[in-house]
Amino acid sequence: MKAITFIKNNTIAMSIALATVIGFSAFNVLNEPESGWYEVEFINPNLSDPNDRNDPSNLEIGNYIGASLPSSGDCQPINSPNDRCAANLDLSNFSGATTPTGMSVATATSSTHNAKVEPSGTGTSDGYAKKDE
Repeated sequence: MKAITFIKNNTIAMSIALATVIGFSAFNVLNEPESGWYEVEFINPNLSDPNDRNDPSNLEIGNYIGASLPSSGDCQPINSPNDRCAANLDLSNFSGATTPTGMSVATATSSTHNAKVEPSGTGTSDGYAKKDE
């Protein structure tokens, strides 16, 4: 009898609590990372060997740009250090974190996180492109 009285007296509070739980659950689903173009930059720009500088472990993922990228062609920061680069990331199987931002490309594409750098329709064969300013 006490349980029924408690439920009757607290119906509104329990409804608000339930709505809050459902709301936060929906918010987490909506916060999945988006596939598309992300800024990338060198973690250590002073490496002298071009292979080491261009290695995915030396490229840090920055902010999400969008699903498309107005590109100026391939990104060649070794030849033109002022080039701003972007990577086309497929995050459909991404796991273990809420966003790839701040990770190296190598970490994001590891078997732990499952992102992929994908070639795109912008003419980039390797999934990297120069980002227009």
